[in-house]
Amino acid sequence: MNDQLEEKVNLEGISSQAFKQKLSTNTITNLETTILTDAGKSTYSVKAIPMQQSEIQKEINHEQGQKVWTLKNGMLTFKVAPEYFPSMYSLTTHTKEWLDHSFPKPGPKSWWNPWGGGVHTLPGNVNLYTLLKQTRSASFVTQLDQWGHKWKGIQLDIDFIDHPDWMGMKLRQFYLTLPQSPIVATYYEISHPNQLLTADEFRSVSFLDKQNALLKYFPYESDTQWKFSGQEGIELSGSQLSPILRVWDEKATEGLTIIPTNGDADIYSNAEALVYETSQTHTATPDTASVRSNPTYYCVTDELHSTSGWEWLKQLRFMEGNHESH
Repeated sequence: MNDQLEEKVNLEGISSQAFKQKLSTNTITNLETTILTDAGKSTYSVKAIPMQQSEIQKEINHEQGQKVWTLKNGMLTFKVAPEYFPSMYSLTTHTKEWLDHSFPKPGPKSWWNPWGGGVHTLPGNVNLYTLLKQTRSASFVTQLDQWGHKWKGIQLDIDFIDHPDWMGMKLRQFYLTLPQSPIVATYYEISHPNQLLTADEFRSVSFLDKQNALLKYFPYESDTQWKFSGQEGIELSGSQLSPILRVWDEKATEGLTIIPTNGDADIYSNAEALVYETSQTHTATPDTASVRSNPTYYCVTDELHSTSGWEWLKQLRFMEGNHESH
């Protein structure tokens, strides 16, 4: 792990030029500001995520017999192959692959079968075998947030054509990013015409690449308490862990921070898998057009950042977007 302390910029007394230089880098910057009130001094931290004005590259290719949608933002590359498995199955930097998958064909893994890995969402009562019987498709999409930033990515749709409870439902999964930025935002939408949702649970699952024996994960707020993936079986949930999961690759000197903005989180690790899962429940009346989840963010870092300063992401909202190509 990088032995340097997390870089911080104290806004008190910093010049505007130095401030801009800090934010022009390709790394996460921790901004701190101190506010004085009658009650005393309070210090607040914000993680600033870099981005630049540049083009995002989109490709549709055939790889190992599968049609693959690929998006490259200059720092990250992620891929979707709906006929293989309904997930973002690959997330890579210039250094490493962060997601575990079995591309180009689903297969058994631990007790999951068929298993495709990556990052995906499914209803709580749907198994993977049933999931693969549904119709899947993908398209490139552009979404705006409330501050006017243009996020580009891939929309992955699942049309439920064969399920006693979810017949007619469309589950749309979004994987979005900004140019020259280390972040991917994920969320989903549920359209279930003329049906009532009554606290129905949907699970979002991330299978992390644990092939590297030096892969550490930090399930708690502390920077000094970690575990090595694959060394012991462990299952943590609820108040046992920090909702923000930080993973660090010693060999690549690179980290991945997963930041949910709502829902309960669970971590499961054994000799074969390292899994991070969040769940959200949704309630809607039959006349509701669609329901949208709260986003989860995947941020690649070049050092181990603290769990504080990410709270502002809970305020980020995505507006209606447009499709670009299929």
